[in-house]
Amino acid sequence: MELENMTLIQGSHYNLLNDNSEEQGGHSTYEIKDTLYNITSVHDFLVVPDGNWSINYPEYKGKLNKRINGFLEKIKNSNSILFVRTIASYEETVTLKSVLSELTDKNFNILIVNLEMGLENVMEQNWDIDGVCSLKSPHHRMVWYGDETAWDTILDGIKVNES
Repeated sequence: MELENMTLIQGSHYNLLNDNSEEQGGHSTYEIKDTLYNITSVHDFLVVPDGNWSINYPEYKGKLNKRINGFLEKIKNSNSILFVRTIASYEETVTLKSVLSELTDKNFNILIVNLEMGLENVMEQNWDIDGVCSLKSPHHRMVWYGDETAWDTILDGIKVNES
């Protein structure tokens, strides 16, 4: 995400788990889009008095690089990896598996959790992709958080081993 590819999509709004109040710990941020990779950031660029959102870019880029390098180091040193992604189509999952196969020669699995309004229980999607489990998860709003019962069901029995 290079600065020359980034553009302001939306002006300031409060953002902290969709709680629109500063009193609840929210903060006002800009919505910024990377036009090269089609990635949108909604919480990384704090509103600044003069409106120049890009003043926060060096700090953001440093944090991003640190996270990317940490991620790459973790998958390099892990024997078994579980990648979790919310909201992905069958085709996107096939592409994701292909890209991840290029990043690591280690054993990995992918868990896809597609949020579905009005669904009562977690349901398997049976995509028949080796190493992939795709689920539909009930949600009342199209966000990744908020239904702890569904996540408890999905992650039941999964353990993290530090290596």
